Amino acid sequence: MAKQDAKNNKRDRSPVAEMKIWQEAVRKENQHLKVYEHFTINPQKLYIIQEKPNNSIMLQKHLEKTGAITKPAFDVNQITDDSPPLEKEIIDKLNTMNRTPRQKYQFPQTSNQELGWHSNNSHSLSPSKFTYPRKLCKETNYANDYFTMNKISPYSNKFK
Repeated sequence: MAKQDAKNNKRDRSPVAEMKIWQEAVRKENQHLKVYEHFTINPQKLYIIQEKPNNSIMLQKHLEKTGAITKPAFDVNQITDDSPPLEKEIIDKLNTMNRTPRQKYQFPQTSNQELGWHSNNSHSLSPSKFTYPRKLCKETNYANDYFTMNKISPYSNKFK
């Protein structure tokens, strides 16, 4: 008797019934669904990500002087007056993000900023005080000549 009740309780599995079930499920889902088609960035909630050390302003200036970079990545002068005010707000926010703390604030904000606050970035990118040119003595000249002639180092163990 239990088998007959199970047969009677089975749903109708015809394709028409399955299609009606899917239509009802989609209709119920669409009732609770909100579609946001218009997206704008809120500059007040813009997250600030700090730059990496290799992407500094001094490095960019040095690369522009040497000719490695011909065009800056972002130019504020490209903005026209007919651009919407929201874009100008975002661009101003991005420009303040690109500034160093010394350009943003009049005084250091933390104790760690106090250490280098009054120093100038007048040193070059490759300081010469850390450059030690290779100096050759008689022994290294002999070893270089020996290696170019025999293709083996004079200091290697030849007798194995």
